Amino acid sequence: MKKHFERNQFILTMIVVLIALVILSMFTITTFAQKSRTDAIEIGQSVMIQEHEQVAAYMSRAYDAVQNAAINIEYLMRENKDNSDILNYLKMQTNYFSEYIDPNFTGVYGYINGEYLDGTDWTPEDGYVPTERDWYKSAMSGEGQPVVVEPYLDAKTNSIMLSISKVLYDGKSVIAVDIVMDKFQDIAETITLDSKGYGFICDTSRLIIAHSDPELKGADFTDDEEMNRLFDRIFEIEGT
Repeated sequence: MKKHFERNQFILTMIVVLIALVILSMFTITTFAQKSRTDAIEIGQSVMIQEHEQVAAYMSRAYDAVQNAAINIEYLMRENKDNSDILNYLKMQTNYFSEYIDPNFTGVYGYINGEYLDGTDWTPEDGYVPTERDWYKSAMSGEGQPVVVEPYLDAKTNSIMLSISKVLYDGKSVIAVDIVMDKFQDIAETITLDSKGYGFICDTSRLIIAHSDPELKGADFTDDEEMNRLFDRIFEIEGT
């Protein structure tokens, strides 16, 4: 009888110990998962802030370039300078931007005094109507402020391009700067998130401007439900 009691007591003790071990294991796993999740979020937030500052600083420099070019061109216009003089200025600025500011600032151009002028000496193809281009239309909607034209993937160079344009004081002329966004790709490729994720930069149209995986640069995730939920969350946070 005593042996039977001792055996039952031993079994009961083992059951209690096993239950305790299970509870302890579950608590440890849950705590570890919560900590990992918290660490991942903190890492992500820290990296996001750093990269956001880099992107903002880069775009601020681009805005300043457009503003300075606009001020000088407006001065030439008010002085009734010929378009040949303005074109020479655009060429000078194109070289200056590329050499001293950023080689990704690839050209200054515009529709000025009723004529298309290009600082890179690019000659438009027949049928090219400046006033029907996105850079011109966007500038006209900007109420005098520089406007970012929706980026696009250049099929020839495999680079994301964007333009920043601004309407001038006469309300008809527009100045614009083209920018190759390779700098953004460099930023995206440095995002590691401590091996817990990946980073990318997108615009409001959900175009992937830059991605830690270069193969996904310019990707279109319009039909990807998971990515669209992620985009929704990104823009929700950005709007708060």
